Amino acid sequence: MKKTVLSLLMLLIFLLGGCATQAPQTSENENETTPQATSSSDFKEETGPKTVAPSEERTESETDAEIPEETPPQRNEKIDAILQQMTLEEKVGQLFIIRPTADVQSPEEEPLKSMLNYPVGGIIFFAPNIVSPQQITSFTQTLQAGSKIPLFLSIDEEGGTVARIAKNSAFDVKTYRSAAAVAKNGDPQEAEEMGFTIGTYLKQYGFNLNFAPVADVNTNPNNPVIGVRAFSSDPLVADRMAKAVASGLQQAGVAPVFKHFPGHGDTKEDSHDGLATSNKTLEELQNCELIPFQNLPENSCVMVGHIALPKIAEPHVPSSLSKTVVTDLLREQMGFEGVIVTDSLAMGAIKNAYTNGEAAVKAVEAGCDILLDPSVFPEAFQGLYAAVQEGKISEERIDESVYRILCLKDSLGLLGEN
Repeated sequence: MKKTVLSLLMLLIFLLGGCATQAPQTSENENETTPQATSSSDFKEETGPKTVAPSEERTESETDAEIPEETPPQRNEKIDAILQQMTLEEKVGQLFIIRPTADVQSPEEEPLKSMLNYPVGGIIFFAPNIVSPQQITSFTQTLQAGSKIPLFLSIDEEGGTVARIAKNSAFDVKTYRSAAAVAKNGDPQEAEEMGFTIGTYLKQYGFNLNFAPVADVNTNPNNPVIGVRAFSSDPLVADRMAKAVASGLQQAGVAPVFKHFPGHGDTKEDSHDGLATSNKTLEELQNCELIPFQNLPENSCVMVGHIALPKIAEPHVPSSLSKTVVTDLLREQMGFEGVIVTDSLAMGAIKNAYTNGEAAVKAVEAGCDILLDPSVFPEAFQGLYAAVQEGKISEERIDESVYRILCLKDSLGLLGEN
């Protein structure tokens, strides 16, 4: 009897186990049946590429398919053709924007002579060079006609306290109290109209490059040089307003230059007199000063100031001469692909510490494309030219900057039809 009962129990256990293995599993919703596992050929990955174990073999074609190569940026054939025809002297000259001396008010004097001796890339005009609408229009037209490669004809016309044209009583143009006043209502449309108004009259007088907008954030009330030249102490407001001004300038046919990277608004020194310093960390800059310099419009330029960043780069080197700031931060980390301009190399922060040749060489080594307003231009030109001839700077490095410069000039219609 016991054997019979034991046999029946074993049979019952066997039957129940068999049913359990064959019954379908159900989810919390009893009407939804959990699907059976599929084969690898039926599985569609949605969460990323399959991880390949070291023991698995992959062919070269499979590797290429899984990791597509980046497409190199398309070159401008027109610019390359111009570049190939240029001499080294012409290439080096394209990197310079120079000023007429204070008493020069016509192209028959110094500027044309400078271009004949050294083929420069552009001219910057200051208040003493500007007398009247007729005079400046004739000046710019004659300079442009006398240059083999069309020139950047540039000016500081921010609107407000820094305005070479608007502050001259001989000109009947709209004036602005300050960038801060324009930004008071927080309306980017007002800033865009400001940029378009300024760009329109600059274009009329022959200018094509404006060292504006000021993209600094006015965070330090003790700052001696920025103040109301900045749109705001709020980086997001400064960002919107600066980009709106740039848009207005571009609509008028004038290239904008965002300044003064990496931010002059939180310094206690005026770089016109000596080296300015910002003691902010990279994270602090990223959360404030660098915001208006991110995601800039195409065909914009950036001016790099003479501001040391001891917590990021060399402690006593101005950003304009620092590869860490110009190339590593602005060019590579922030992804800026346009033309990079130094602030004036005649300012105290530079001329008190470097010769003209040294400053020009260091700026190019740092990654700058345009060397603005050296205090003694022939010395700066000769210093850079000699550095290329001696192999300290490669001609390929010069070509990189000239290519960017010519592309910007082409975008302004200076190089003729494509």
